[in-house]
Amino acid sequence: FWRNVPKNSRQSSEKDAAVARSVSRIFSPGQIKCLASGKSSTRWSREDIVSALELRVTSRKVYSYMRNIKHLPLPSLSTLKKWVSGFGCKAGMSKFALDLLKAKGKDLTDWQRVCVLSFDEMSVDQRMSYDAKEDRIIGPHSKVLVFMIRGLMEKWKQPIYYDFDVTPIALEI
Repeated sequence: FWRNVPKNSRQSSEKDAAVARSVSRIFSPGQIKCLASGKSSTRWSREDIVSALELRVTSRKVYSYMRNIKHLPLPSLSTLKKWVSGFGCKAGMSKFALDLLKAKGKDLTDWQRVCVLSFDEMSVDQRMSYDAKEDRIIGPHSKVLVFMIRGLMEKWKQPIYYDFDVTPIALEI
């Protein structure tokens, strides 16, 4: 293959590959694609969205600053809103919450990862309510059980499961 490519092109390709390897430690493939193409948009992967949501949850101002002033390739706020609007919060185990924990855990030290699984049962308003997005009626319920993972050495928490009118003993996760 290299015999048919002019020497200058080979050197350029090798440099491009070296640069791609270097920036892959910092940027995701979607971000690298945006940087290489010069376009501000791309089809963002689930990992890109989860990572962007981590930053957005930390601070909207910082997210806007990094995206608009520093031109860091990040999904637009409207893209994040669309993606989150598609997120359903149905009773049971939350795959989305587990994905967030997995992504966040990569940035934590072993000490910061020390955590505990806790659960709590709370009384809730027993009125019925209508979920327009799901087009369904919720309730009436008398209590909700919530499982949460909480940091012991650092201040963080993430609910991962909830369900109505169940007891922890009868639970099969």
